[in-house]
Amino acid sequence: MERFESHYEPTEQYKERAVFLIPIDKIRVAEKQTRKVSRDKIERHKQRLLKHDDDLLPIDAHELEDNTFIIDGNGRHRFFAYKELEYTSVPLNIKGREGFQPTKVKKRRRAA
Repeated sequence: MERFESHYEPTEQYKERAVFLIPIDKIRVAEKQTRKVSRDKIERHKQRLLKHDDDLLPIDAHELEDNTFIIDGNGRHRFFAYKELEYTSVPLNIKGREGFQPTKVKKRRRAA
C-alpha cells in the first residue's frame, strides 16, 4: 500500500494510525450508513476536492478479513465524493481488525 502524505499536522488521535491510499473498489460503506446520505454534503466535498485537490481528511476504516475495508462511522460523504469524481484511491486511517464491531453498541444504564 502506498503511504499517504498529508499537509495536516497529526493530532493525538491520529498519531498512532497508519494512513494509506487504498483502491476505491476495496472500500465499502455499511448498508445502514448508505441510507443516511446527504446529497448536499457530497456536493460540498466534491467542490472542495475540485477546488483544493485532495484537501479532505483521511477516512477512518477497519480492515476486514477479506482484505477489504469498511468505513467506520463518519466519512461516507467524503467517500462518495471521491467515487463520483472517479478517484481510483482514497486516503484511509486504517484502524486494524481488532475490536471491530460493525453494529452500534447500546450503552447500558446504571443501576439505581
